[in-house]
Amino acid sequence: MSSTFRADAVRSFVIRLVGRRQVQGPAAALVACSAIVFLVVLAAIDYVTGAELSLSVFYLLPVVVAAIAVSTGLGLALAAAASLAWVLADALIDAADRTPALQIWNGVLRFLILSLVVLLVAALRRALEAAQASERRSREFLAFAAHQLRTPVAGLRVSAEALVLEGSTPTEERLLSNLTAQSARIGHLITALLQMARIDQGEPPDLRPVDVFSLASSEIERHPSLASRLDVRLHAMATVPPIVLLDGAATREALGNLLDNASRHAETAVDVTVGIVGGRIRIVVRDDGPGLPAGAEERAFDRFVSLDNQGGTGLGLAIARALARRQGGDLTYERREFSLDLPVVTPPGCEPPERRHGSQRHRAGTGAPA
Repeated sequence: MSSTFRADAVRSFVIRLVGRRQVQGPAAALVACSAIVFLVVLAAIDYVTGAELSLSVFYLLPVVVAAIAVSTGLGLALAAAASLAWVLADALIDAADRTPALQIWNGVLRFLILSLVVLLVAALRRALEAAQASERRSREFLAFAAHQLRTPVAGLRVSAEALVLEGSTPTEERLLSNLTAQSARIGHLITALLQMARIDQGEPPDLRPVDVFSLASSEIERHPSLASRLDVRLHAMATVPPIVLLDGAATREALGNLLDNASRHAETAVDVTVGIVGGRIRIVVRDDGPGLPAGAEERAFDRFVSLDNQGGTGLGLAIARALARRQGGDLTYERREFSLDLPVVTPPGCEPPERRHGSQRHRAGTGAPA
């Protein structure tokens, strides 16, 4: 496990912990009472164990919990209570070794340290809330701008196509064709931006019974440009789920993005394999192109990252992975192939995964299975 992964995991855990919604009313009172009881019990244990066992760090626990779960004010109040309980336990243990002034000074220092921790937690929460608000505004602006641009760009493309059909000089036709192509590219980008905005809003998956093999076959047929110049083969593993609960639209779009990626890089052939591996649905897309550059296997899934400069939006793989993870699955790249893994959930009354062998080859020029 790399140090970067550990750091990301710790950072994610802290953000989720601090970003939790604070409780109010009876729940807040329960937290406060539990924290006070905890401090009393802790002070008693500290007194009984004496110097043999150090429990200093545990005085911080209820203070941090109260600051995160309830409020900064309660955290400061418990910081004072924890400091007092801490000082009393120490005073009873070492009453003859410490003067009252020293004990008071220790109590003040402990209160200041605990209060500083509470204030740091509050500052972290405010920074997190500000970042979340800024991210939410950015997503809303992105969705609004993309939605507003979608209609005029579509109108521009239709107008350019109409002018090309009406006939013009070779120069005008070339310019209009370029205008049509660029309009289509902008339209694809706007569609991708809208989809990414919907994903960021956390829409739950729409689970419905789906035949995964048929879904893959129909999605290949929807890409005639793919089959027109490439040999596209659809294979079934030994075990293929006949009907499972999936978000069919999301799975179709994720596979479609993988096929679009393959169409830009494959030289002669694309292979799509469907089956069950390790108790999960796996859809593998492999082409005979150059593959991803070494060391860029994860960066390829970042947003707005295009490693080939062949006209992609830089969002296709990011959207495909997000759609997979929204269903409890994942999308990875390994051994020169993309693997779309999804959970197996069989609808009530449907048959278990069946044994099926064979493949389909889609003819060039038609996209239909041969």
